[in-house]
Amino acid sequence: MSKNKLPIEAKIDLTNVVNEVYNDTFHKILDSSSSTIASVIDFFYNTALYPVQKYNLYAKNKLSNYAIELEERAKEVSAENLVPPKINILGPTIENLKYNIDTDYLKEMFTNILISDMDKTKQDRVLPSYIEIVKQFSKEDANFLKLLKDRGTKCNFPIIQLKFTHYDNSVNYDDYRYLLNYSQKDDILQIDPITLNNLIRLRVISVYHGSIPNQNDIYQYAFNFLRKKHNPFSDNEHGILSFNKRLMFITPLGQEIIDICL
Repeated sequence: MSKNKLPIEAKIDLTNVVNEVYNDTFHKILDSSSSTIASVIDFFYNTALYPVQKYNLYAKNKLSNYAIELEERAKEVSAENLVPPKINILGPTIENLKYNIDTDYLKEMFTNILISDMDKTKQDRVLPSYIEIVKQFSKEDANFLKLLKDRGTKCNFPIIQLKFTHYDNSVNYDDYRYLLNYSQKDDILQIDPITLNNLIRLRVISVYHGSIPNQNDIYQYAFNFLRKKHNPFSDNEHGILSFNKRLMFITPLGQEIIDICL
């Protein structure tokens, strides 16, 4: 890899993009002839905005160091493909980084967005909407997507949900879903429904009722494994333990998010 330098336009934008985020609006309001308004605004300015402005200075210093990190990461892109990032990607990404600079998983994903946007071979695929989606990821969401990436984003993923049917026909469901692995049957991942539902809401993944033909054995194997593990769900005089089959896959949007942001 050659030691590439960032295009000068990108470097200038990066170091100045946060300089004017907060302006002198409140100072101008304080010039009002109304002493009542001035005192109210002054109270708000000194109590509510001071911590924000203080953080702004902290973030600006952190972003200055981050610019050096970004220049190192840019060496991953070959010299012939290195281009300045688009301003509608650079600006919102840096603005979000300012408030998440100490949150490692978000910092990593926002950095990956910038690096992808500096790569001529990927730049057309980097959309501003990806920034908005990443903002809504929890750490658990990001880790789950990394796991799916490792297993192969083109795959369909079998999922089961345990349920206990009482003899009065009422049903209790296990709070968690379980992601199964075709290639390693004992690899059964417990998924928090909050993560699953958030990624469905963001249209990164989809989950359907049903299963893949000729793959019923993996559902049954997982059910038998979990049945032994979850003693409270065992069949007894009150009802029967069973399971629902589900099928999950990564949407085309999700595949792009994984490729660009992870």
